[in-house]
Amino acid sequence: KHLSAGIPCNSSYRYPEFCSLQDCDYQIRWSVIKNTGDVYFNIIDRVDSDNYWTGIGFNTKGVMENAEVIMAGFMPNSTFLYRTIIFGQNYSMIQLSRKSARRREE
Repeated sequence: KHLSAGIPCNSSYRYPEFCSLQDCDYQIRWSVIKNTGDVYFNIIDRVDSDNYWTGIGFNTKGVMENAEVIMAGFMPNSTFLYRTIIFGQNYSMIQLSRKSARRREE
């Protein structure tokens, strides 16, 4: 499959580009279910705090402005998941939906 810009659609992205899973700042993997077209994402992000967030954004133009973004945040006693749109040059956000849950004790 190819993206609309003609760039091959790979099954993962990592940063820095040639890192291993243990030393990546972040890694994103995705898979497409052929029958439904559903896409599943797995985001692995290195953190050094109890309060952090991570996210992924989508825009057909490849820029942050007007991108649809999914953000997840983790705090000692709760988690959140936002679906939002970033708009304008200052990257203001409008919230489309939010889910909140208590963090599970491990």
